[in-house]
Amino acid sequence: MATNSAVKAAKSFLNTTGFSPEPTLLEQYVKCLSEDGLVEEAVDVYNALKETGISPSVVTSNAVLLGCLKARKLHLFWELHKGMMESEVDLERIRCLIQALCDGGEVSEGYELLKQGLKQGLDPGHDVYAKLISGFCKIGNYACMSEILHTMIAWNHFPNLYTYNEVIKGLCKNKKHVEAFCIFKSLKEKGYAPDRVVYTTMIHGLCEKGWLGSARKLWFEMIKKGMQPNELTYNVMIHGHLKRGEFVLAGEFYSEMLRKGYKETTVSCNTVISGFCSHGKSDEAFEFFKKMSETGVAPDAITYNALIQGFCKENKVEKGMKVYKELKALGLKPSVVTYAALVRNLKMSDSVETSLNF
Repeated sequence: MATNSAVKAAKSFLNTTGFSPEPTLLEQYVKCLSEDGLVEEAVDVYNALKETGISPSVVTSNAVLLGCLKARKLHLFWELHKGMMESEVDLERIRCLIQALCDGGEVSEGYELLKQGLKQGLDPGHDVYAKLISGFCKIGNYACMSEILHTMIAWNHFPNLYTYNEVIKGLCKNKKHVEAFCIFKSLKEKGYAPDRVVYTTMIHGLCEKGWLGSARKLWFEMIKKGMQPNELTYNVMIHGHLKRGEFVLAGEFYSEMLRKGYKETTVSCNTVISGFCSHGKSDEAFEFFKKMSETGVAPDAITYNALIQGFCKENKVEKGMKVYKELKALGLKPSVVTYAALVRNLKMSDSVETSLNF
């Protein structure tokens, strides 16, 4: 792979001398530009080659397509691909096309292309399967996700922990916690050793479902295996207990998090404030909010919106309006839910609503 300085030197030489290299050298230049992230320049040279009647090799064509993908320039990718429709489709091209389809949200089309390739004996490899699995998890299509998982294993590509984590996260996100927990347990049975990321994902899913007993069991299992919870893992448990109104347990986890050396952050403070507000404890939330400035933690729009909604929920509109004015003074925006809560509580006229400058 060419270094950035080498590519710049080549560009400067060609631009200043007007030298016209042999097509093979130009193709090498296209590959270097693509690998170095200079996609527009690579496309220009590639198109110039074609205009002179030269057909770039499959390797060169794939290199420039891959460059477009890495630079997240899908429009350029598909423009180039239109001009390559008659060229040979090899394994690398299939990989590029499936990734482009997944990146563009057309994961089902990517799956069809995978099946076509496999019929021809073209196996695109582990990363492509993982990309498709992740894509189907995002749209909640677990039938196709499961099919790809089985196909992947049948072609001797064994999912890694990252892929399984994506599956578990996707299942939990779409309220399929039982299925997620089954996959998590099967991991250990298959000889995998779930890491802290996978444990945290599963603990989060169990907390969201309200299965705090199972979540705590995994918490202690993780620690027993030598994996210490990080700030995210603590935040997940704190949120889970607050969601259930178990403030004492949530406080114990919060205090332990600080004792372990993790500092308070905007995210952790928002978790506590939102938890208090959702259970009619907006005054306690406000006291916690005031301590944020003492510890140097900056509130954000989520902090203010949670407080305003909490006050409105308890009909403490004056306090809500005070926080609202502070929100606006900082240049932050109220959410649609926050604005609706204020309007509903104050029973404002249209003219007063307009004065909020929302």
